Amino acid sequence: QKNPNQDVFTYQVIDEKGINQVNFKFENYETITINNIEIESMKMISPELELSLNLSKAFNFLPVIINRVNKKNHYQLTLSQFKELP
Repeated sequence: QKNPNQDVFTYQVIDEKGINQVNFKFENYETITINNIEIESMKMISPELELSLNLSKAFNFLPVIINRVNKKNHYQLTLSQFKELP
């Protein structure tokens, strides 16, 4: 890791308004289980978007869980399969 003390990361996020750059803050490390497989993840949060991402280093920092909570709804996307292309 180039900046081991870095705790804010900027990602491009696409929504109904187009592509925007959003800051995500590192919250903690979490071990999550998907399909009976334990995955070490980094939990990143964006209060601005009311969104959290669990990124897996083992899967090239791919989001394995995306959570979004707004005033009325809670959305969760969970990676169920991953196949690395050659």
